[in-house]
Order: sequence, then C-alpha cells, then structure tokens
Amino acid sequence: MAQPTFLDHLAADILAQYPHTIDLTVVLPNKRARIFLLEAIRKQTPQPLLAPRIVSIEEMVTEMAGLKAVDNVELLFVFYAVYLEVTPVGQAQPFDVFSNWAVTLLQDFNEIDRYLLDPDRVFSYLKDIDDIKRWNIGQDEKTPLIEKYVGFWQQLPLYYDGLQQKLRAEGKGYQGMLYREAIHNLEHVAATLSDGTLLFAGFNALNAAEETLFQHLLVTGKARVIWDAEKTFLDDPLHDAGLFLRRYRDTWRYYRSHSFEWMGTAFSDPKEINIIGTPKAVGQAYIVGSLLETLEAAQPGNVADHTAVVLGDESLLLPVLHALPDAFSALNITMGYPAKGNPVQVLLSRIFRLHVNASGKSGYVFYHRDLLEILDHPMMTRLGDYRALAAVLRRNNFTFVRPERLHELFGKRDAIFELVFSRWDGAPTQSLNRLSELLLAIRHTLDTHDNADAITGAFVYTLYQTLNKLAHYCGAHAYATSLENRLRALSAGGTTGRGIV
Repeated sequence: MAQPTFLDHLAADILAQYPHTIDLTVVLPNKRARIFLLEAIRKQTPQPLLAPRIVSIEEMVTEMAGLKAVDNVELLFVFYAVYLEVTPVGQAQPFDVFSNWAVTLLQDFNEIDRYLLDPDRVFSYLKDIDDIKRWNIGQDEKTPLIEKYVGFWQQLPLYYDGLQQKLRAEGKGYQGMLYREAIHNLEHVAATLSDGTLLFAGFNALNAAEETLFQHLLVTGKARVIWDAEKTFLDDPLHDAGLFLRRYRDTWRYYRSHSFEWMGTAFSDPKEINIIGTPKAVGQAYIVGSLLETLEAAQPGNVADHTAVVLGDESLLLPVLHALPDAFSALNITMGYPAKGNPVQVLLSRIFRLHVNASGKSGYVFYHRDLLEILDHPMMTRLGDYRALAAVLRRNNFTFVRPERLHELFGKRDAIFELVFSRWDGAPTQSLNRLSELLLAIRHTLDTHDNADAITGAFVYTLYQTLNKLAHYCGAHAYATSLENRLRALSAGGTTGRGIV
C-alpha cells in the first residue's frame, strides 16, 4: 500500500483541527496544488462538506495589495511607454531593440521589490560600481558610447519610479510590486482577519516579503504554517535541502515558544532501489514505459496515482509521454517544457525568420533555405502537399524567390499557402492574425484521441493565446508600429539582385 503523501496528512489535519472548514483559507505555493488537496480532502470525507477556500500565495498577495496583476507581455509595452517619456527626444531606441534588455531589467525590478530592497540604494550602488570600473578613463577619453552607457545607469531610478507611477495609476502591478504593496498593507489586512483563519502549507524557500508576511501573521495569531520538511535534511547543518527551513526555525521569534510543524521521516525509511543501464538518453523513455506497463499489470488502476517519474533532462518529456502505455490517459505533469522544442513553435519561428530575412537592397525576397525549412516541415506536410514546390526549388537551384514568383511556381490557390508566404507589409496585427489562423488550421488536423496529437494540441493552444495577446497589445499601443514601418521599408523594393526570380 502506498504511503500517505504530504497532502494526505494535510487533508487529515484540516478535517481534524478545523471543524468549520468554510471559515478557513488555505494558502499554497501554487494554483496546481489546490486540485490535489481538494481530492485528498474528498477521499477522507465520508459525507459532503463545504471545502475551505484554497488560494495560491500570489492570489493572496494580489488581494492584499489591492492591485491587479499585469501580464508580462503587457508590462513590456507599459514599460516602453515610460521609457519614451523619460528618454530625451531622439535618443529612444525602437521597441524591438528596447525589448532585448528591458525584459532583464524588469526581472531586476521584480527581485528588488520581492526582497523589499531600497531601490535608490540598489541603483546608486550599481552606478558606483560602474563608475569604479572606469575610474582610469579621463574626461577627454570618454567616447559617445561610454557616455551613453554611463547615462543608462543614471536613468534606472527614473525608469523604476515612472513604471511604478504608471502602473499604480492604472490599478495594476507586477509580481514584486504586488508583494511590496501587500507588506505595506499588512497590518491593516491582519486587523480584519479572525484568529487562526489562515493556514500556509507546503512552503520552503521564501523571499523577504513572504518572510515578513508569514512572521507577522504567525505572531499575531492569525495564521498557522505547516512546512513540508524532512527531518534528515533539517537536522543536518551541512545539507542544502534544509538550508532555508533551518534558518526559519532557528531565527524566527515565533518558534522560540512554538513547535515547528511538520518534520517527516520518509527519507530514512527503507527503500528498494534498482539501477538499469541504457546506452542512450532516449532509451530511458522506452524503459520507463515498459516499467510502468509491468507495474500497471500487477496493480491495475493504482499506478498512475502513486507513481512519480523524475526526469534528469527535461528534453526527455515528449519521448516519455509517447512511450507511456495506453492505460495512462490522464497525467499530472509538474515540470516545464521549453516552447522552442516543440514542432509547432519551430514552424512559427521559421516563418518569422523567413519574413524577417526577406530584406535587403533587392526588395522583399525569400531565401531558398528558409523556404525549404518551412515546406519540408512535418506540420506543413499535414496541411497540404508542398513537397512538389520544394522539389521545384531544388531542381532549378533557385537562391532567392520573390513572393509573387513563389505563388506562380506553386500554381494553385491555397489558403494555407497564402497565410504563410504572403508579404508581411501591413500592420503587425495582420501578420499575427495570419499565424493565429495557421494555428487554427493545424488544430483541425489533430486527432484528439491520439496521444501525440493531444500534446501538439496543448502547444497550439498556448501559442494561439500568446499571439492573440500580442495582437491585442500591438493594436492598443501606437509605438508598436516600429515593426510595421520596418516591414514597409523592406517591401518597398529596390534594384534586382543576382539569383532572384
């Protein structure tokens, strides 16, 4: 029989310690855990009851802050508006150049706020470091590039303050900003809570804002914290796995007079470990499938809920999913998977590269390698027969092909062909909408009963959402037309080059 999990113990504790579960709010590290905690409570409840309110820590912080969480894509557009306002006229970079460094800077802003650092001191410290690096450069030796680089560090406080003011005026905030605002409102929010109505469970490493939040609510008696701790790691002063929890236990004032909940002993329990060798990494996927099939045959219907497959390499996720037995129709996948590794994302990236590279003095022309990479892509071959066109390009050894000539070579009207190979000389939203239509066409070719197509469908849905967001923000912000202007310039035409048909 499988050992009870942390969520099983948590569900039992909730039912035993909180008779009026409707008055309890359980705060978990993420939204996913809510589903499994509710299932654990259901299994241990002989009769229906009103479940406790279960939220993620980010949802709770958002409520405490009184602001709406801003989407990361929208945040980039808002930041660019602030950048244009504080940057001297004529010195602002176009949006596509700005976005290359703005994402990293926004992450830094987020960390500054999540750890409750003084932004002025951080920015001053960074500027002083940069000045020290250049202490031996004389005033007459400073080039315009160096002056511009030093000026960037001087602008950081303006970027930060401007972004905070603009977001606050719109009633929005990024994650770190929400944390800082929640801590600012902490005493007021805590005063409105009844004693013991909050239960934090399953946390480990906390940022500074979360530490402040937890300690205040513990000391005031508003909350209880249940850690998912392992005694073996916690008692070993040199083990990294217990680093944060040891610090909380030893330094928080609350634990001077209260016990530390909970410490499990699963790591020290006896275990059976089998080591199986395989010549290549992908071979692990097939061995996993074979082992699960054997376990399922021995314990029908019990393996999926009590078996964890831990991958050392995230690129093995798709091979493992394809190798799973048919009996596993529903899975809980808790790891991320890079979008760049799936076929649909690869196709969209190649289409983007095709049109971005369709530039130069010779006008809007496609490079043959970019064309062949798209025409030969498995997703394209599912949408239509484009291999004949690829054969024509190879046989005639075409190097550059204009869009009009490519349509002539294809020789027929085709909706998918128009979506992929028509010029991108309109607004950015037009190009994004074309790609969205292409994703819808791909979705219609998928078999929902096929495991491989089901995985592809998940990628299609995620990319479709992303493209729609981009289209919305491009339409809402006038400065997003920098891409449009660039594409219009590229499609204006020019002198004819060699090898162009």
